Amino acid sequence: MLGYRVRLMLALALAGGLPPVVFLWAARPQVELLRKGLAREARLRAQEGVRDRVTAWERETAARLADWCRAAGAPVGRLLEAAGEPRTGRRVRLALAEVRDAARAAGIDAGAIFDPEGRPLLAWGRYGGASAGRNPSWSFLPSEGVLLELAEPCPPGRPQALRLAAVRRFPAAEFERALAVAAGGPVVVGSVLPGRHPTAPDRALLTLPSAEGRPAVGIEIGLENAGAAPARRLVRGLRWAAVATAIAAAGVGLFAGYSLSRPLARLTREVTRRADGAPDRSPLPGGPGEVGELAAAVDRLVARLDREQLRRMRAERMAAWREIARRVAHEVRNPLTPIRLAMDNLRRLRRRDPSKLPEHVEEEAASVLEEVSRLERLVREFAEFARLPEPRLRPVDVAAVAQGAAAGQIPSGGPIRLEVSVAGSLPPVAGDPDLLGMAVANVARNAVEALGGGSGRIRLTVRPLEREPVDGTPGTLVEVAVEDDGPGLPPDIAGRIFDPYVTGRAGDGTGLGLAIVRWIVRGHGGLVRAGPGSLGGARIAILLPAHGPPLAEEGSGGPEWREC
Repeated sequence: MLGYRVRLMLALALAGGLPPVVFLWAARPQVELLRKGLAREARLRAQEGVRDRVTAWERETAARLADWCRAAGAPVGRLLEAAGEPRTGRRVRLALAEVRDAARAAGIDAGAIFDPEGRPLLAWGRYGGASAGRNPSWSFLPSEGVLLELAEPCPPGRPQALRLAAVRRFPAAEFERALAVAAGGPVVVGSVLPGRHPTAPDRALLTLPSAEGRPAVGIEIGLENAGAAPARRLVRGLRWAAVATAIAAAGVGLFAGYSLSRPLARLTREVTRRADGAPDRSPLPGGPGEVGELAAAVDRLVARLDREQLRRMRAERMAAWREIARRVAHEVRNPLTPIRLAMDNLRRLRRRDPSKLPEHVEEEAASVLEEVSRLERLVREFAEFARLPEPRLRPVDVAAVAQGAAAGQIPSGGPIRLEVSVAGSLPPVAGDPDLLGMAVANVARNAVEALGGGSGRIRLTVRPLEREPVDGTPGTLVEVAVEDDGPGLPPDIAGRIFDPYVTGRAGDGTGLGLAIVRWIVRGHGGLVRAGPGSLGGARIAILLPAHGPPLAEEGSGGPEWREC
C-alpha cells in the first residue's frame, strides 16, 4: 500500500495537472488558428485606422488650401496681371502680402507662393518644401516633427496660374497620440531608412511618401491591444472548455486533498492546542498509516519532554537552593568575622587592663552595630527578593513615580546633584506604582553607590519612544533612564549585571537590587537595558510598553524602537 505522502502527492498531481495538459494538447490547432487570425486582423485594422487618419489630415489641409485660394482671388489676379513687373515693386509687394494674410486667415502658418514658371515669389513660416513633385508630400524632421505639404494652382483650371503651397506641422508626440487612438495600439513615428522593418513580430510598419514618391515617414504600429472579431466563436468555445476543465480539476483536487489530509489536519489542531498550554494529556487522535504512527510518536515525545522538564526543574531548584545557601553563608560569615574580633579584643583588654575597657567599648560596639546593620540589610534584601508580589496594574504617571523614587535616594543639598529631564507629553502606562517606584529606587541607589560616597551627577530621563509595529499593530514605549558620571560597568560583569548575586562591589552588597528591577520590569511587559551613558558612567534604561504587546526579550529578534 502506498504511503500517505505518496498518495496525497499523486492525487493532487493528477487532479491539478492532467486536465490542463490534456486541454492544451487538444486545443493546439485552435489556439494557433486564433493567434494567426488575431495578428492578421489586428494588422489590417490598425493600418486602416492610420490610413484613415492620415487621409483626413490631407483632406483638412486641402480644404484649407482651397479656402486660401478663394480668399486670395483678387490679389492673385493682380499678381498675374503684374507678371512682368519686378517683385520689389510696390504693387507686387502689396499683392503678395494680401495673399499671405489670406493664407494665415485660412489657418496656414507656413507656405509659399510660386509664379507660373515655378519660381518662388514669397515664403513664410520657415517653409522648406518644394513646389514640384508628388502632392501631397510627407517628411520628418527630428526638430520639427512630421510635415505635410500640399501645392495647388490658383486659380484652378487656368493654364496661367500661381502655385500656392501650404505646410502643416505636427509635433511628433501629438502625431503619435492621434495615430495611437486611430490604430488602437502604441505608435512610433520616425524617418524611413532603407531596408527598415518592424522591430518586433507583433508590430506593423506603414510609410508616407515624400515629394519624390519615396517612403519618407515611417509609422510603426503596435498590435498588442488589437481584438479578433473573426475568432469570437472560437474564443467563446475555448473559454467554456477551460472553465469546465478548471471546475472539474478543482473539484477532484479538493475532494482528494480533503479526504487525505483530514486526519493530519485534526492531529495538527490538537498538537497546536496542547502546545498553547492546554492541560489535556490524553492520547492524540490518530488515523490510518503514517498519521497514526505520527500521533503515537508525538505522544512518546511529549511524555519524554515532560519527564525531562520535571527532572530539569528539580535539578534547577536544588541548584538554586544550594546557591542561596552558599550566598547566605558567605554574606553572613563576612559580618561575623569583625564581630568575633571585636568581642575577642574586649575580652583580652579586660584581662590585661580592665581600666581601659570603657574607652574601647564604644569603638568596638560601633563596629559591631555597623556589621549588625549590614546583616539586617542583607536579610531585608533576601526577604524582598523572596516575597516580590505580582504587579497590580492601573494607569500610572511614570514621570511622577520616577522623580519621587529617584529623589528619595539622593539627599538634597549633598555632594550628588540630580538632573531631571521629562518629556512634555507622556502616554499613561499600566503599572503598579509601588513596584515601579521600587525599581527606579534600586537603579538610583545603584548609581549613588557607584559614585563611592563622593560628589557627582545623576541624570534621570523620562521620554516616549516609537516602537516598530508588531503583527501590524503600532506601539509606544516610555523610557525611564538613570545615568551617572561614575566609573561605569565593570567589563567582567557587564553582561550579567541583572543576574542574582552579581555585584561590582567587592565584599559589599548581595547583587539582588538589579535582579529585582528586572523581575519588576518583566512583570510589566517591559525590558531593562544597561550600557555606557553620555555622562561617562553607566546608564540603565527601563522600557515600559504604553501601547502595543509586551516587549520581547533582548536577543530574541524582538522589534526595534526609536525616539519620538
